[in-house]
Amino acid sequence: MDEAQETPAFEESLLELEKIVSRMEQGEDTLEALLTSYELGAQHALNCQKRLDEAERRIEKVKKATMGILAEPFVPAED
Repeated sequence: MDEAQETPAFEESLLELEKIVSRMEQGEDTLEALLTSYELGAQHALNCQKRLDEAERRIEKVKKATMGILAEPFVPAED
């Protein structure tokens, strides 16, 4: 996952993470391959966490907006 490329969607990172874990659990890779897989898996896990944090912030913003607490008007994100 190169930083110059667009960050993958949550579902894409989660699927890749599941594939990596499955491959690592087979126990057939060399130590170097396991380390590389671990590094890639850590990147995907971090991306998943960032996406979840982002979603939580959006949900909180909507909740506050619907309760009249938000000082700024709610503007839905463009997808």
